[in-house]
Amino acid sequence: MTPAIVAQAAPPSTPPASPSTDPATAEPGSYTDPTPEPAPEVDTSISPNPRPQASELTLALQEAARTGEPVEVAGETTATSITYALPDGTAEVQASAGPARVEQTDGSWAEVDTTLHVTTGGVVAPRMVPGETAFSAGGTDLLASLSDGAGTSITLNWAEALPTPVLSGNTATYPDVLPDVDLVLTATRLGFSQLLVVNSRPDAATPDQLSSIDIPVQTTGAELAEGEGGELSPTRPPASWSAPQPPR
Repeated sequence: MTPAIVAQAAPPSTPPASPSTDPATAEPGSYTDPTPEPAPEVDTSISPNPRPQASELTLALQEAARTGEPVEVAGETTATSITYALPDGTAEVQASAGPARVEQTDGSWAEVDTTLHVTTGGVVAPRMVPGETAFSAGGTDLLASLSDGAGTSITLNWAEALPTPVLSGNTATYPDVLPDVDLVLTATRLGFSQLLVVNSRPDAATPDQLSSIDIPVQTTGAELAEGEGGELSPTRPPASWSAPQPPR
């Protein structure tokens, strides 16, 4: 007799229990917080990356190329040099040995003008120079003064009151300060020069008078030194006098 074979169904498999999310029924150490972890923060802002500003020279070169004319590069201008952008893509610097322009209080530049005129303050002065230059307008013993406008000055006086000068361009002529001898002051970009002009054949006394002339000098914040030829030069001059012409 053949033994009967009895088939038994296998019990249904059950998936492994997920860790309990209920703290009341969870086994110790099996509780899992159902709250999802927050996603990491991502900086979605756009960092500004502005285009670099073109330099003044670059802009001037572009303008020169567009117009076919030289364009001044204003930011490069100084008292002794000026820069132009040229249509061919190059730059030209024009430089001078002394100041050619004077910076104004608003930052603009004015060309040096040594033409003399009588100011409202009653002195003779050039129209536009670095610092302050003043000559006598006559009637006083003031000969000339130089100042940097910041408290440093040099003042020269004549032995007696000077006559009213005759102005011509950048020169002031004081007639007959000695018998038939004129005093001539000339304004320069950096100060002034002076000389005596003998208008006729001098008499016997004139050479003696001209051989030695006392000119009192007062200084404030400056020091003077006498050169080999007798000229006076400031050894500690105001900033605007980079190479003054000493009075003679």
